[in-house]
Parts: sequence; C-alpha cells; structure tokens
Amino acid sequence: MRTKENKKIVAFRWALCGILTVMFCVTCLQSVNAQKYNMTYLYGAGDYISMVNNTEGTLNEVSPSYFDIDEKGNLKLNAVDDNLVSKMHAQGIKVVPFFSNHWDRDVGRAAIKNRDKIVTDIVNVVKNHHLDGINIDLENLTEADRENYVAMAKLFREKLPADKSLVISVAANPHDYQTGWHGSYDYEQLGKYADYLMVMAYDEHYEGGEAGPVAGIEFVEKSIQYAVSKVDKSKVVLGIPLYGRYWKENVLYGGAAVSLEKMSEIVKNYNCKVTFDEASKSPKAVLTLGVSDTKPKIYAKTLTQGTYIFWYEDETSIRAKLELVNKYDIKGVGSWRLGMEEKSMWEIFKEMLQDNLSIHNIAFKDVATNHWANDAITFLKEKGWVSGRTEDLFAPEENLTRGEMAAVICRMLNLDAGVSVTSSNYTDVQNHWAQNYIVKLNELSVVNGYTDGSFRPDNAITRGEVAKIIYKVMELDTFKNANNQSFEERGSTVYMDMNGHEWSYEYITSLSSKKILNGYADGTFRPNNNVTRAELAQVIYRLWE
Repeated sequence: MRTKENKKIVAFRWALCGILTVMFCVTCLQSVNAQKYNMTYLYGAGDYISMVNNTEGTLNEVSPSYFDIDEKGNLKLNAVDDNLVSKMHAQGIKVVPFFSNHWDRDVGRAAIKNRDKIVTDIVNVVKNHHLDGINIDLENLTEADRENYVAMAKLFREKLPADKSLVISVAANPHDYQTGWHGSYDYEQLGKYADYLMVMAYDEHYEGGEAGPVAGIEFVEKSIQYAVSKVDKSKVVLGIPLYGRYWKENVLYGGAAVSLEKMSEIVKNYNCKVTFDEASKSPKAVLTLGVSDTKPKIYAKTLTQGTYIFWYEDETSIRAKLELVNKYDIKGVGSWRLGMEEKSMWEIFKEMLQDNLSIHNIAFKDVATNHWANDAITFLKEKGWVSGRTEDLFAPEENLTRGEMAAVICRMLNLDAGVSVTSSNYTDVQNHWAQNYIVKLNELSVVNGYTDGSFRPDNAITRGEVAKIIYKVMELDTFKNANNQSFEERGSTVYMDMNGHEWSYEYITSLSSKKILNGYADGTFRPNNNVTRAELAQVIYRLWE
C-alpha cells in the first residue's frame, strides 16, 4: 500500500508411502504448473470473490484490510469476511490481511509502543478466523522508529504459529536513503523474520508532487537491486501499481489516483494524445477539455475545463516490470490493488509468471523459456532466419535496426543475398554488412530509403515501417508460394492515436485486421515507437504459425 507384522512396521510403511506421495505430487506440481508468487491487496468496496475469479487463476495470496489501529495503538478490527476466507481457501489462495496505520505517524508509533498487546490481539484473530498470516504495513515512520519496527516484526514471528506467514511491506529504496520514511525499514533485519518483503515499487511520482511516471522502469529495477542486496532474492516480492495518477496544468497540487480500467475508458472515449515514454517504459496521455466538452468523472470528482496529464500503466509497461521479476529471479509480484486493473492484464501475469524448471532457451542464454516471445525466437532461430547479437545472446529487448529487418526478411523469403553487389541506390550502405539484403529488397520494392538518398541501416525501425514492409512482403508471389496460410479479414480495427491520414495507416489497419499486428490495451498503436528484436520475431512467427 502507499496514500502467508507389528504396528511400528505398518506405521512406518504408511508414513513412507505418504512421504513418497507428497514428493511425487510436489514434483508434478513443480514440473507442470510452477509459477512465480502472485499476491494482491483488497481494499475499498467491491465483490472480492468475483474480482479474484477474473484473475486467470494466477493468485497465490490476497491481503484484505482487516486490521487498523486506534489513536492509543490498539487493534481496531474491521469485519473479517469468513465467507471470503473459505472461498479463497477452496481455491488454494492464502488470506493474509494487512495491518496498517494508513500513513498516520502518531498512530503507527502508538502501535509499535503498544506492540505486546496489539501483536497478541492480531495473532488471536488470525487463529480464530483461520487466516494465513499477517502483512505489516506501517508507513510514514522515520529512522527513529527503525529498531522498534524490527522488534515488532520479531514479536510477530515469535507469536504467530509456524505455519502462518509474516509479510512486511517496505518502501522502495532505489537511492539507499537512510532517513525519513525510507529509513524506518531495515531490510536486512526485517528479512530475518519475514517470509518475504513486499517492495512497494510505486508512487515514484505521487499525489502532491510533480507529474511523472508512477513506476518508471529504472526506479523499479534499482528498487529490486537494493532489495536483493539486503535479503535473499527468494524473500523479495515486487509491488506493481494497478493505477495511474493525473495532474492538471497550472494547478499546484495534483497527482490523484485513477484506476487503469478508468484510464482505458478515458483514452477510448476522449480525444487524448497518447505517447509511450521509452525511458521510463510508461504510457502518458494528455487530455484537453473545453468548456462544452463532456467531462469524465474519476471516482467522486468530475474534471473541469483545462489540460490534464496522466501517467499510468498498460500491458507494455506491466510486461517490462514482470521481465525484471524473471531477470532477477525474485519470489514474485504483489499489486495495489485488485479491482483497479483492466481484466485483460491478468493474462499477461499468467503468461509472464510461469516459472519453468528449465530457465534458459537452448538457442540464446538471454531468452528465458518463460519469455513472452520465446516460442517465436526459437522458431525463427531453427529456421535460420535470425541470429543473435553474439553467438549466445539474442538481446530481445534491444531495438531492431533497419538493416536487421532487411536481413530477416531476405532469409525468410530464401532470397540469395550472398551474391555481392557493387552498387546501391543508397548513399550509406556501401560495404555495410546488410548491403546485399537491402539491395535485394529494394529491387522487390519492399523497402525504401529516405528523400536524401540514404537508407540509415543502423537506425531503429518503427512500428509503422515494419507494418509497411510486412504488408509489401505478403503481396509477393515468393511469399504466397511458400506460405499456405489464409489470412482472412476479421473486422476493422480503430486506433485512438491514428486518424487515417498517416502514411502507414493502410498497412497497419490491414495487418491488424488479420491479427498479424496488435495495438496496445489503451486502444493506441503508436506507429512511431521503435520495434524490439523480440517484437519482430513475434510478428514473423504469426505469419507462419
């Protein structure tokens, strides 16, 4: 948050049988359905059971808001929903409620001072309601409370039954701050008592602060790096925001929260200018409302005339964060909070959190078997259509160059690019490694250069440029003769950031209708965004799968 023969011989045989059965079952589960841990918070009103049922079976733990604190540091118990607990247990999901001061420093300090009583009271509730543990979520304390915070964690661990989880939510600390509210969390000491630390890697930009990403990728990665330097990676869970924030221009105070579900609605129904910030791997939308425009309502507040800046999350930004979970091989992810997301995002969690026993792709060491484009990269490698940046490394997240694109297409079409050419229509490809590929495709009118006579083979290629090349390739008899698939139109696709006048519009809409290209969850296509090497592999794979 921010804002778990004789009786002895017979007995021995049965015990041994049970042990072997458990070992066999555990082995099967690990082999077939192992995945990274996935927890989420339950807060506010809502039908939690239905919300959980929409999560594609990916959740291991939910954390409802059952434990608050009064001004004297005593437990203020919210209603425990025993039906929810029963329903979650039936699905194999733990219920580990969070214990929070809701950013009130005085209340938090009162609880720590009164820790003997409040810890005892909470543990009794955990036992009586068959809960699976406790998530300590005390925020806005300072370095002065550091030792007492650890003492409370130690007391919880001593009083909780051994089979109950102790989770501690900690502030993300990418800059190693030792004072202020970051200073209240001694990762190393807290990690001795916690089953895991839930690193709240969000609110990089927050309500009351300046506009910016809620969880930029550098902020998130440095937060993970700090955490794994203090505790074992198996005790680190990455917190991911299922919300965005918005600011109004020329207004000093901003940064109120907006759910991703609401954000998607705003982008689709209003004339927003949507861009994707590559540096932070975060989407941004700018919405200008005139006097007569219909005004969106976010929670209880109706927006007024003016220009608003939204920073939020989408499928691409969530993927980038989940890639880091796999890169650092940490325990898993947590999210604030269930009900704010777009339902389709759980498919990404399900896909990205698979924790296969064989971690690396046979062909490339930097492509995990659970990488979203693993099948595509493997297919293209086996065909001989792609090569790595080195013998062992594919560099899936690096930008694809125009020269590399030409090489992949030539190999796919089985064009003989080995015959050297002595001249080219372009001023900057002479003696370039991709010269032959570029010339071959230029002769087929598949690729074009720029008006200044250059091709710029080492420039990153954009989504619009890839769309045009694929479109041209699919018109070639060479491709049609080699590919027996039928690419039927499946209905038109409209993108919020394209009005039909873009040079790439025809190519993008045609390929989108055939499900060869996809847009983003917010209804945009972003034709000027660069294409990664993994993304190109996935597009080519769709042509042949």
